[in-house]
Formats: sequence, structure tokens, C-alpha cells
Amino acid sequence: MVYYNNYQSMQGYIIIGAMLCYLFITQTLGPQLWHIPFVLTGQFILFMVYYIYTYNSQYKLFTKNKCETLILITGCIAVFIRFANGNMTNVIYYFITTYILPIIILLCLKYTPIKYKRHIKTIIYIFYIIECSLAIFERIIQYSFFPFADIENFAEYQAIHQTGSEFRSCSLLGNPLTNALIVMTMYPFLLFDLKKRWHILSLLILTLLGLSSFNARGATLIFFFVSSVYYFYKWILHGKRKALNFIIFMLLALLILIGFSQTEMAGRLFHGEKVIDASAQSRLAILSQIDSLTFIDYIFGAPSRMTLLSENGFINFIILNGLPFLIFYLYTYLKTIKYYLHRYSMMEKILIFISSFGVAAMNPSFTSNNYIIFLIFGLTIFPTFKTIDYGKRFRHYSIIQQRKCY
Repeated sequence: MVYYNNYQSMQGYIIIGAMLCYLFITQTLGPQLWHIPFVLTGQFILFMVYYIYTYNSQYKLFTKNKCETLILITGCIAVFIRFANGNMTNVIYYFITTYILPIIILLCLKYTPIKYKRHIKTIIYIFYIIECSLAIFERIIQYSFFPFADIENFAEYQAIHQTGSEFRSCSLLGNPLTNALIVMTMYPFLLFDLKKRWHILSLLILTLLGLSSFNARGATLIFFFVSSVYYFYKWILHGKRKALNFIIFMLLALLILIGFSQTEMAGRLFHGEKVIDASAQSRLAILSQIDSLTFIDYIFGAPSRMTLLSENGFINFIILNGLPFLIFYLYTYLKTIKYYLHRYSMMEKILIFISSFGVAAMNPSFTSNNYIIFLIFGLTIFPTFKTIDYGKRFRHYSIIQQRKCY
């Protein structure tokens, strides 16, 4: 038995409250809406209380949870690299927020009973709907309700909304790129969780309009790819009315192209004067600039070369921590993803990987703990309710079975 028998309702209320705090006390909502100056404390305090309150011998962190242990080892290596490079700024903060707290959340949700996971899944759906709907509304009225609260990011916010540039919604997380990354990280989990076709269609429309409001070109293209492959696989290759579904697919694609070409909703994706604009040029320019890195920089990182940081999350990781660390970091999370997604088909696993890591590679928010934690939400909650089709029979799995992580 995964869960201990003395799990009380109070513990369920704590974990639900912790999820609400994390999702709705963000870097922008915390100070502006709730007047909470210390956002990190507000987000994680209930998770810490829950972890301490429910901790028992069944966790066995260093023997039973091998994937999580690998991630902690990676964090220790990252701290060592930072110290070795002489980068003493916010090292402990970086270690706690990027490695310790995500692992605590992972273990909390991993051992939460399905009764409360069902409520958490509903909360995630509500957050997703609010996130995309608010972005669409901001785009329509050309006004952001919760822009950057951090004064250090205010210059970036002004640059995004400068005169003559395309408006980009800030929604609940402040940065349009962060919003796009989080939406695409959660999108495939929601897509594979829904069963009714009109629910799936509503999710597609909401997500497409939300990404268009963020004006995130790369995320929108990956959305089209993931959605098209899933529709083709599910209803054309394995559907009952293949010809009809194919016609519907072509009509939907045509309507989307026509609708976007006739409106300003698609922003830079359809109405950019150049394919390679300033944003794309900055991504290409960084590839030539990293040629200045030495072999030692590639191995141990070069945190002093902060001017080379770009919108490419993988390159930022190499600059900050070195290429070996990036490989080890990706390896640990791929092992974790493999552990939690064993009930998904190979096609679904590939689409989850493309949707999360594909957007992250083009996004500077890949280095933030927001992306990691939302990925953990998807990995620990939605596979619990995965339904596998065996022809005409459907088998529902109530809890995640414990599997060894090698």
C-alpha cells in the first residue's frame, strides 16, 4: 500500500490549500492582489507544513525514491559548480527554489491519495482556464492587469509594451514567455485527460487564443504540431469514421488559417513583416556569441558572462553551469518523466516531451522553478486518472503503482 492508513482529512485540506497558494500567489498576483511581499514564503509554506506533517518512514527518500535522489544530487553538483566559479550570489536561494522545494512538492503529490488528487486536478483546470481567459481578455482590451511586480523586470515589461510593438498579455504570471511555457507544459496532460470531443475542442480553442495573446510564436507552432499529431493519431488512424474525421481536420485547419490571417490575434506569427525579426535575430546572434566560450567554460560554465544569456533556456544552462551539468540535469528529469508516464502510449510520451522541453528550449524561463514545478504537477496528478483503451473495454487506474527507477 502506497499511502499510510492514518491519512486524515486535515492533511487533504492542507495539500489543497498549498496548491491554491502556489497557483494564485504568484510573483505578480502576490504583491498586487493579495499584498503579500514575500511571494516565495506564501507559495511554499503550506507545502512545507504538509511535508513535515505527513512525513513517515514510507518516504525513504534515499532508497525508495531514486529519481528524486538523482535530482537532489544534480542540485548539489550545481551548487558546487557555482562555488567553484566564484559565483556566490543567491547560491543557496537557487539551490532551495530549483531543487529542494520541487522535490518536496513532488513527494507531497506522489503520496497524496486519489481523493485529494481529484480536487487538485480540478484546481489545475480552473487555473488553466483563468490563465488563458485572462490573457485573451487583456489582448482584446490591450491592457495588462498584473504586469511585472518585480522592479528588476520592469524594464523588460516596458520593452514588451513599447510604442509600435505588438501587445503581449501578462495574465497571471507576468512574463508572456513564462505564461506560454507554463500553458504548453500543462496542455498535453489536459489534452490526454479529456475524453469528450467537445471538451477537447474547447481546450484547443482556449489554448490557441491564449498562446496568440502571449504572442509566443514558437509555443504556438509547437501547439499546432502537437494538436495535429494527436488528432490525426486518435481520430484518423484509430477512429471509426476516418474519412469524416479527415475532412473535419482539414476544415478546422483551413478555418484557423483564414481566421488568423484576417485578424490581429495571431500577432507576429501571421502578421510579422519579416520571418527573421528582432526576436528571432537575437536567438540566432547568441549562437555566434557563444563561440567566445572556452573549453573550460563549456565544462564548468561561465556565470560571469551573464551578457550572453538569451531566450534559449538550454544555452543559458550551459553558460551558468556547463554542458555536463545540462546533460545530467536533463537525464535526471527524463528518468522522472519515464517513471510517471509509463501508462501513456509512446505517441503521448513524445508529444509531452515536445510540448514541454521543445518550448523550454526557446524560452528563458526554462531556468526558473515555475517550469519545473508545473511539470511536476502534470507528472504526479494526471497519470493517476489515466484510462487505457483495450479495444471496447476501458480500464481505469486508481493510483500510480510503485515502479523501480533505474
